[in-house]
Amino acid sequence: MAKIERTGEVTGKSPSEVYESAVEVFEASGYNVWKKRPIAYLAMVRISVDGYGVEGNFAARFTSPTSYILTLTSEEMLDNQLAKVADTFISALNEKFSG
Repeated sequence: MAKIERTGEVTGKSPSEVYESAVEVFEASGYNVWKKRPIAYLAMVRISVDGYGVEGNFAARFTSPTSYILTLTSEEMLDNQLAKVADTFISALNEKFSG
């Protein structure tokens, strides 16, 4: 089983804005956002990548600047494959913040 965690900080955005942006990026990237907890700024997601199942969660945190953690797991993927999935999501999220 592979597990990848990515963390980051977003200056000038509230936890709510970071959470909402992450949900938008997940949905635009083909993820199934199967559970949303807007009060906790938490989203749980699923996706199939190259026939492999991936599950994950994203949480925005009350810090200054706002921080977040993305955790992805897969029973079938190798660590390096899952890392690419995580990095692709983080790149898309960063692009949303810069655009």
